[in-house]
Formats: sequence, C-alpha cells, structure tokens
Amino acid sequence: MITALHNAPLQHLALTNTGLTPAEWTALMASLKLPQLNVLEVEARCPIPTLISFLSRHQVQELHVSFNKHHSTSKVKLCPRPRTFIPSLVTLNALVEVITTMMHFMDVSKPFPSLAIQLRPLSGQHCVFPMLMDCTEKFQELEELQITVENDINDLAVCAVPDDEHVCSAKCVVLHLLE
Repeated sequence: MITALHNAPLQHLALTNTGLTPAEWTALMASLKLPQLNVLEVEARCPIPTLISFLSRHQVQELHVSFNKHHSTSKVKLCPRPRTFIPSLVTLNALVEVITTMMHFMDVSKPFPSLAIQLRPLSGQHCVFPMLMDCTEKFQELEELQITVENDINDLAVCAVPDDEHVCSAKCVVLHLLE
C-alpha cells in the first residue's frame, strides 16, 4: 500500500477505519510524500503530533478527523514547545477535544475560513459549552463556525451557556442537531 501511495498525484486521501495503532499511524504518515494533496481525512487514533508533522510537510487545505465510537482519541502529553505554523490549512473538521489539542501544537492563518466542531458527551460531563468556547477562542479571526451536536446528547442542557464570559469571533455560526 505504501508503495502505491508514495509520491502519488493524490489530491484527496481518506484513511479512516484503518485499525492502525498510533505507532503504525506514525510510521505511515512519516513515509508519505504527497505534494498535490489538498484534502486529508484521518481517524482520531492518528496521534496529533504525527498529524501536525504531516501537515507541515504538505499543502493540505482541508483536514477532517473522524471519530469512531469503538475507539478513543490518542492521548497527548502537552509539553511546552513551539507551535508549528500550518499556513495552507483553511478548513478543519474534528471533535472539539481534538481541535483543542491540535491548537497546542499548531498555529493557522488569520483569518481562518472554516472550523467545524463535532460535540459529543463525555462520561460525567454536564456541560460541553466551556470546551466549545475554549476551542473557538484559539481562532481569533474565524469566518465560519459549524457545530454538530450528536444525537447521544439527549439533554440540551449540556449546551447551556454558563455564566462566565466567552467570546466567539465567528462571523457566521451554523448549528446542526443530529437525530
């Protein structure tokens, strides 16, 4: 598979439901050189530092990080380090916790055109709004924000706005409630 992908003229690559371990993800992503790649879809098991390294070597404009209910996202140690500038990225679509972690490792162009956040309830969590706002505050000049709330969130109180102040700079906000 890697031989077929290496230096292929791909513009869109989807690597989802692969069953790869984080170590296998790291080996795969380090070996790929896809100079024409515009859109990348990966699953949340791909380690974020591996993903940031891949993005820094490519001109990916759209990144979609999918979530599968049968596995969790990779845990990342948040050690202080310089953030990597990813100027080509203009669309980011992922779980709120994935985006928040990614922003510890990368910086994006301003204004940032499109952020799509997927919200899902975490065990023992009563309100997802602070996590959402912590994420959007990392994008100072955001053109469009799309929020998708999973149908597993049965009580809309999890989306209730707490009393503390938060600022979202998005010019356009779209809310999708999945049934």
